[in-house]
Amino acid sequence: MRGGRWFLAIALLTATVVGARAMSFLCDDAFIAFRYVANAHEGHGLVWNPPPFAPVEGYTSFLWVLVLWATWTLTGVPPPDSANWLSLLCGLATLGAVARMARGLRDRDGAPLPTVAVWLILCGTAGNRTFLSWLSSGLDTALFGLCLVSWIAVATTAPARAGARWWAAWSLAAAATALARPDGLLCVAATGAVAVSAIVRGGPRRSVGLGLLPLLLVGGHLLWRHASYGRWLPNTYYAKVVQAWPEAGARYFACFALEHGTWVCLLLAGALAVRRALPRRTAAAAAARAPAPFAAPARAALAVLAAHFAYYTLNVGGDHFEYRIYAHLVPLQFVGAAWLGGRLGAGRAAIAATALLLVASTAGWGHLLLTREVAQRSFVPVAQCLPAPLQPLGREYDRMQAWLRVRLICMRCGEHAAFQCRLSASYPDRVRMRSDATDVPVHAVYAAGIPGWTLPDVYVLDLLGLNDANVAQWPVRAPSERPPPDQMDCMFAVADCDRDGILSLAELRRVVLMVRPRDSCEQPDFMASAMLALGRGAAPRVTRSQLGELVDALAARRGMAHEHFAPESYLDAFLPNVAIVGGQPMVRARPAPLSAARIVAIEAGWRDDLPTATTQAAWQQR
Repeated sequence: MRGGRWFLAIALLTATVVGARAMSFLCDDAFIAFRYVANAHEGHGLVWNPPPFAPVEGYTSFLWVLVLWATWTLTGVPPPDSANWLSLLCGLATLGAVARMARGLRDRDGAPLPTVAVWLILCGTAGNRTFLSWLSSGLDTALFGLCLVSWIAVATTAPARAGARWWAAWSLAAAATALARPDGLLCVAATGAVAVSAIVRGGPRRSVGLGLLPLLLVGGHLLWRHASYGRWLPNTYYAKVVQAWPEAGARYFACFALEHGTWVCLLLAGALAVRRALPRRTAAAAAARAPAPFAAPARAALAVLAAHFAYYTLNVGGDHFEYRIYAHLVPLQFVGAAWLGGRLGAGRAAIAATALLLVASTAGWGHLLLTREVAQRSFVPVAQCLPAPLQPLGREYDRMQAWLRVRLICMRCGEHAAFQCRLSASYPDRVRMRSDATDVPVHAVYAAGIPGWTLPDVYVLDLLGLNDANVAQWPVRAPSERPPPDQMDCMFAVADCDRDGILSLAELRRVVLMVRPRDSCEQPDFMASAMLALGRGAAPRVTRSQLGELVDALAARRGMAHEHFAPESYLDAFLPNVAIVGGQPMVRARPAPLSAARIVAIEAGWRDDLPTATTQAAWQQR
């Protein structure tokens, strides 16, 4: 029997490695962290641009850059070659944490969790599209998922009377989560709150106090961050979070729930709530009605998950990447489904609930099959590919996806992989350059990752502000003006070639070409397909009234992580003089050299001027 379990474990790990490598990709944003690691590797510290530029924390995960830096130092393998393998190791370790959590639930609450359910949990996690996709990318997603799931696993398997060793393990997991991403500060706060509660209730102060020592790492890092960068949070927070965006987050989560079968967990939770509300008539009903004997750490873990979910869903509005902020929910929802099934019935119910979720979560693979051209087309509707009974649901799903995509939310991993390949083809391999110390070379870009990595000796201006504190604090642009009704009538009449009063996909493309800004990076075919999906009719057509509503909505749209732009005067102050010609960097002479003292004066001047009412009004009127 033991040999059979080892065989299953090895098969599961092998399948995970094969699946992760098949889904592997690198995204441009990962190269931002790689540049920080490279500068630290060369002795400049964790900075985007070495002095004379002011230091800025444009990476999000302190622990991830440390791991990449240590790997490069110890093995000689640079971040682009090591990042995905390190993420894969984090994913395999996450499966171990999930197994521990599932085994810990087998004898809880009088509802034993069968061994079969544990294997279904692991198979569902390892076979999930989102879980496998984020075992690559070069970002810190897999590391954060490992730290958070480990913290929850320790919390949900807390002994009745915890000693210093358990407290040390839990607080170390909390500290690692906080160092992996600022979101982990929730874990630190929850761990501290549970510790204070335990001491107040008469717990062993010495054991708890000694166990909390790892949390000092978080306090030390916060002090170091403020001393190094002048802020308590990474610069990426100020660049990405503008104002609450619940309408975006609701659509983002709804799409996640459809693709990952999360609706199964919601139904199970609803059924359990209803059963608890009913009068006790049977032993099973009484067991379901009885409060679950969750320890305080487990309740704290649930509170952290709820707070994290609410923040990203209701405030941030989702994420620029495909379900990255929900990646850790994939294994947790399988564990939750098994637990809910066990509470509703017995072992068979837990198995059935987990199996149902596993089947429902294959919708993500179905979506991948139907949208395999998304890397070239940016948006692929799926409704017309579904059976007739499912097409109404498919149309609503397409509308949500189109709404998100035109606002740069939930961009698929295939899109990011294709964009990174196109950008890499435009830049040289990592190349060293000699430059005049009295005339600092500057290259200005909107997508800063690949340029920042391939041009290590060039000072790179990030025009979206992820790596520029001044741009991140600059007021966002006001929405573009809506076309007047008579102009809309004219556009509709010109585009409606067959004069049938409705616009087809080809005719919508003509509208897009008429209203598309010259500097827009969005392809006409993508915008036309998205507008068609956003239409409220059942047929693939758009009427005049629908077109007006769409244009109004698109004119006022926001863009996830793309709302801060460097003003032209700020860009002109640095006189960027490095261009890529034929795939190679070319440095042109400036009329007047850009000295180190001049750079310091420019940054200080703009920093002192941000944000005043005058500059905000002037910028928003542009």
